[in-house]
Amino acid sequence: MLLQLFKETQVVMLFTLVSINYSFGNVYYVDTNGNDSNSGSLAQPWKTLTYASTIASPGDTVYVKAGLYTENVVFSKNGTTNSPIVFLGYKTTPGDQPPILVNDSTFPSAFNSVDMPTFIGINRSFGIGFNCQNRRFLVIKNFQIQNCAYGFLAGGTSQDAGNLVLDNINVMSVGDISIIPLQNQTTC
Repeated sequence: MLLQLFKETQVVMLFTLVSINYSFGNVYYVDTNGNDSNSGSLAQPWKTLTYASTIASPGDTVYVKAGLYTENVVFSKNGTTNSPIVFLGYKTTPGDQPPILVNDSTFPSAFNSVDMPTFIGINRSFGIGFNCQNRRFLVIKNFQIQNCAYGFLAGGTSQDAGNLVLDNINVMSVGDISIIPLQNQTTC
């Protein structure tokens, strides 16, 4: 009897330890037809990734639908080691896999906002497409950035910045920074 009770206690303890390590956060959605005053649900998505990044917390996932976005995305929060903040671009259904452009022989012509979220600037002398300076533990996947002075800015002033996972991030037509200094960059 005592041996049976010990075995049952081990199973309960093991289940408790496993469930503690796998906590899931909120899921939010961004769409060019959304509104930042919406709830962020699939039925009522937000309009901007910048707004979503101010709301998302460690463990949360933000799905961004394919489309043309004209914003300078400033990622404003950090994830944690066990709970990164995840930003995933998708084509038509959250979680689908947009094309991987480096495998495409027509790479420059392959930038298409129908395939994945495309962040486009006003001109190549102004703006930062995705600004992840001083951010930690973010996963950013399936995005296109073009027509900004800087496509993607990361790193920081301390060694704490980093631990960013970047997957299928495509940057094209960037880099005419001779007109406006970096400290005056406000929007793409």
